[in-house]
Amino acid sequence: TPIMEANKILVGDGYSKVLSPMIGDVVIYRSGNTIIHSAVVSWISGGEVTVWGLNGTETYPNESSVKNGFSGYSHYEYYRQ
Repeated sequence: TPIMEANKILVGDGYSKVLSPMIGDVVIYRSGNTIIHSAVVSWISGGEVTVWGLNGTETYPNESSVKNGFSGYSHYEYYRQ
């Protein structure tokens, strides 16, 4: 499944979960343990994290607060290679 593939990519490409994000980190949005979306940290200012990525069938990336980067998630995690 795509979810299993996403987890394999994180592990296989040497990504590690981190607590403090940096620009370029990957954000994984989860519902329980299931990956439902991903984005990339594009900006950090005053503790606020901005991410960019594609949503659904969009053909251009959008930028938003990490908290508003996707709906329906239970939590998100940062990963760094």
